[in-house]
Amino acid sequence: MVLSYLMTKDISLREIEDDLNSAMLKQRHLTVSGTKSDLIERLKAYQELHASRERLHQHHHQWAGRDG
Repeated sequence: MVLSYLMTKDISLREIEDDLNSAMLKQRHLTVSGTKSDLIERLKAYQELHASRERLHQHHHQWAGRDG
C-alpha cells in the first residue's frame, strides 16, 4: 500500500532515504543539518555508542549473576 502511494507521487528513493535519516536523527535528538554523509555518520556513531552500552550492560549483568 505504501509503495503504491509512493509510486503515484513524484518522489525519488533518495528523497525518501533522506527523510528517513532526518526522522531518525530527530527521534534521537541529534542535529539534522549538514550533508547526507554527515547525517549518516551521526547515526552510525549513535548506534555504535548505544550498542557498546548495551554490551557493557549485558556483561555487567553476567558478572553480577555470578556473585549470588
